[in-house]
Amino acid sequence: LEYIQSIASFSTYTENIDFIASSSKINYRLRAYHQKSENSYEYKDVFGDNDLLRRVGAGYLSKGMMHELNLKTNNTIFGARLWYNKSDRDLPGSIEYPTVAGNERQSDESLRAILLFNSYFDKVKVEGKFAYNSDWMNYINDMWSIDSRNLVKSVNARLNGSYSISSTSDLNFGLDLR
Repeated sequence: LEYIQSIASFSTYTENIDFIASSSKINYRLRAYHQKSENSYEYKDVFGDNDLLRRVGAGYLSKGMMHELNLKTNNTIFGARLWYNKSDRDLPGSIEYPTVAGNERQSDESLRAILLFNSYFDKVKVEGKFAYNSDWMNYINDMWSIDSRNLVKSVNARLNGSYSISSTSDLNFGLDLR
């Protein structure tokens, strides 16, 4: 078990946890993080009188986790992976013109899941994967009345194998689904 906290520039705070548990047949791992930042900083006003200005409205919050589980039998390894990430960001706009803090925002969320196996026998090797992906994004600009939403989901599956005919020849096969 590992837990880490850090503080960085631009008022950035991060927490991470990493937990691993295993035996000879089962392995489990959980990684999670939480990061928040005001992301405010000084910059030179190149369009005005070269004063130092402070960038505001560029903060973000991001959090996520990843689970991994593996199970080993005599000839097969089974695995499962699950990733999740969510972020909320303030988008500060261009430094060329004055912007209102909080006017532009973006939220996104992603989920990825994979099931897999690898089987090995005398002359045969078979591998399979099944993956599901979901990505959601929402962009909002209050000044221009924009509320843009995007959702993409996909499924991918793959089955590959080989049969050893002789020491110099293999017969390979595969199947993909998207």
